[in-house]
Amino acid sequence: MESSDLTIAIPVYERVDYFEDALRSALDQTIMCQIIVVDNNSSHETFKLIIDEIGNGRVKYYKNEENLGMIGNWNRCIELCQTEYITILHDDDLLASTFVEIVISIPQSWDVLFTRSIVGEKVPKRYKQAIIPSKKLSPVSLNCFVFGNFNQVPGTIFKKKCAIAVGLFENTYGFILDFHFWLKLVSNSKAYYLNRKLSFYRISSAQGTNSLYKNMIANTYAIMDLVPLYVTNNFLRFWSSFRIYSDGMDVYEKDSSRTKVSIDFRDNDTFIKDHFRFRKIYQIVLLKKTIIFIINKFVKFNLRYTILKSPTQ
Repeated sequence: MESSDLTIAIPVYERVDYFEDALRSALDQTIMCQIIVVDNNSSHETFKLIIDEIGNGRVKYYKNEENLGMIGNWNRCIELCQTEYITILHDDDLLASTFVEIVISIPQSWDVLFTRSIVGEKVPKRYKQAIIPSKKLSPVSLNCFVFGNFNQVPGTIFKKKCAIAVGLFENTYGFILDFHFWLKLVSNSKAYYLNRKLSFYRISSAQGTNSLYKNMIANTYAIMDLVPLYVTNNFLRFWSSFRIYSDGMDVYEKDSSRTKVSIDFRDNDTFIKDHFRFRKIYQIVLLKKTIIFIINKFVKFNLRYTILKSPTQ
């Protein structure tokens, strides 16, 4: 893979708060690649003005004639991409300056490459170069998603033709549309995981609303049935249910009565069962997560992803 084979695509709409930072992280790569910005018909021209000011003629700017919605704009990024590979960068996220350099140095062939993200509200002071815990690629199968969506959007690269082959992003599963897209890609492509932090994924307290979590959890329960081990292995299904709660504990009322469970889940027997289990043994779950954290931190071995390889890998 050459740098000329890769496009960094930035979908934007209205909000400009962090756009310049995101664009600079694409422009400041140690090795240049293609960069496009796709504006979903914003009411202003600020994005173009920023591109004209700092883009040095390296950024292609497109503005949709009509608002296509978030998913439509992500798909528009893929359609406008003129290279073999594409990575989508949110307008408030960042790529490490060595992102392209590291990716093109990988000798083996792949269709999809997942990398790690630093997740937080504020960019770490020393965030510039990528942290280097491992150069080894791990194969990714559907079973690697048994504990939920381990991957944020920034820092993920995939072939344009593979995305088109699986039908691009869909709105079938609401706010976890990226989770669904990764499952489709992994099912039909040669996918790998690189244990290196190559991006910054920005979250804010505004994102953590009850309605958002309810939507994500409800759809996660629906989508997990697409993961073979989740369906066939009761032990893993038992443990993986708690992965859902770790990021959204306030989606239900903490009461042992079924009637006190959030109305969004009152008719979901699987959720009710997990809800009761969760209340009883949450301390054990915390212990499990602590052990995995310690192993990953000090042994530099990403347990969550490698222990779930399928027997053929």
